Amino acid sequence: MKPIRLLLPALVAAILFGVLFTRCQQTTTTESSNNADSIPLVLQALNTAIETHPDNPQGYIDRARWYSEQNMADSALSDVRRALTLDSLQPRIYIALAEVYQLKGKFPEAEKALLKARAINPDDNEAKVAHARFYLVFKNYDEAIKLADEAIRQMPVNPEAYFVAGVTFLEKGDTLAAIKNLMKTTTQNPQHFDAWLRLGLLYDGKQNDLAEGYLKNAIRIKPESQAAWYLTGFFYQENGVYQKAIAAYDTVLKLNPRFRDALYNKGYIAMIVEEDYEKAISLFSQTLEISPEYTNAMYNRGYAYELSGDKEKAVADYQAVLRIAPDHQKANEAIRRLN
Repeated sequence: MKPIRLLLPALVAAILFGVLFTRCQQTTTTESSNNADSIPLVLQALNTAIETHPDNPQGYIDRARWYSEQNMADSALSDVRRALTLDSLQPRIYIALAEVYQLKGKFPEAEKALLKARAINPDDNEAKVAHARFYLVFKNYDEAIKLADEAIRQMPVNPEAYFVAGVTFLEKGDTLAAIKNLMKTTTQNPQHFDAWLRLGLLYDGKQNDLAEGYLKNAIRIKPESQAAWYLTGFFYQENGVYQKAIAAYDTVLKLNPRFRDALYNKGYIAMIVEEDYEKAISLFSQTLEISPEYTNAMYNRGYAYELSGDKEKAVADYQAVLRIAPDHQKANEAIRRLN
């Protein structure tokens, strides 16, 4: 009898097949208070820039994008609207407006803003790349690649356009073209976190040691990224480097103690590699506190109980799995075996 391992967790799938917004490591940020000590330094600098040049729309755009990164859509929208009152003919303001609308799930309004940006200046390269990115969201791959290529022909040093093209080819299943474009992205912008992360995923899938270097580059750029640390741990786990895997998962859990898949994978290593069943049971239990109906953790906790000799608790977990998923093959087999 074998346990259930985590082959392609939801987080990995989200990053690999997601579009361009790597927000899995973020949590919703509340509105800043008026206490200066509680305001992040980046936001303080943005506020100061606006106070110094209140008639410059760029300050409001910059702060709006920071708010968007923190999932503070209403604050971002307020700043973009303020920028529009100062200059209604600047394409990048409409690009920022489109980003906020996408964050709020208002996609028709987002495309309308992008079309406005391109109508103001049909040659605006940033607007072309933003529109290509929008097409990618809706899997309109031909239009996304067409616009990305057009942007690159117009401006050959164009890491964002190469990135959009890379992710588009990745979703289309053209791995070689995806790698080529993502590598071009990192050559032109060595600080491009998302490109390094996707390269790490691509090469991890190929069981290639280059993956480790790419993931380390992502961590170097964003050491607070839960996604980057988790995927690094997953890479080490898949390659049998278990102590490094555990260290990476521990870093994830310091950043977010409720990161379900990191707890689950630590439980798997404890059960299968360390044969520490008590530790595994504890980790699977913590996983279930976060996701009470996560049948993989429920089944594996039952399996850990079984390995430890506690058949009664093992059967209870297997039965709990079957109440959620009556056709669960391994749980059914386990019940028959223990009975």
